[in-house]
Amino acid sequence: MQLLPRFEPSTACASDSGYTLLEMLVALVIAGLASAAIGNAITGTFARNSQQTTLARLDRMMAQARTTATRERRVVSIMLAENSRTLAVPELALSYDLPSDVAVTFTGVEAGGPGSSMTALYFLADGSTTGARIAVTARGTTIDRTIGWVSGRVDDRGAP
Repeated sequence: MQLLPRFEPSTACASDSGYTLLEMLVALVIAGLASAAIGNAITGTFARNSQQTTLARLDRMMAQARTTATRERRVVSIMLAENSRTLAVPELALSYDLPSDVAVTFTGVEAGGPGSSMTALYFLADGSTTGARIAVTARGTTIDRTIGWVSGRVDDRGAP
C-alpha cells in the first residue's frame, strides 16, 4: 500500500519549460500599449465630465436667474469674468469657478465696460433676455446654448 504519490522526474527539456525573453518583451509592449490607450480614454472621459458638469451648472444658473427675474419682477444677470474664470449670478449670490480644461464664451452679450473682461447676459422681468450664444468647449468639443432675446428660451441644439 502506497501512502504518498510518487513523483517522477520531468522529461521536459529546458527550452520547453518557460517563456523566452522575446516572448516576455512582446507581452510587456502589448501591456504598455493597452495601458496607454486606457489612459487616453480616461483623460477624455474626465474632460467630457468637466464639460458636462459646467453645462449642468450653467443650465441651473440660467433657470434660477430666469425664474427669479419673472417671479420677483427684476433684472437678474449671469456674468462671465474671463480673468478669474468665474460664472456668477450676483443677484442670487451664486458663483461657479470654471475647470481649467473648460472654456466658456458668451457671444452677443454686453461687456462690463471699456477694457472690462466681464460679459453679462440679462434676464428681464417680462421673461425676455438680452439674448446670447454661449459656447462651452473642452478638448476640441464645443456645445452651444442659444438664449432667445424675446422669449428667453434656452435652445440646446448643440447638446449631445
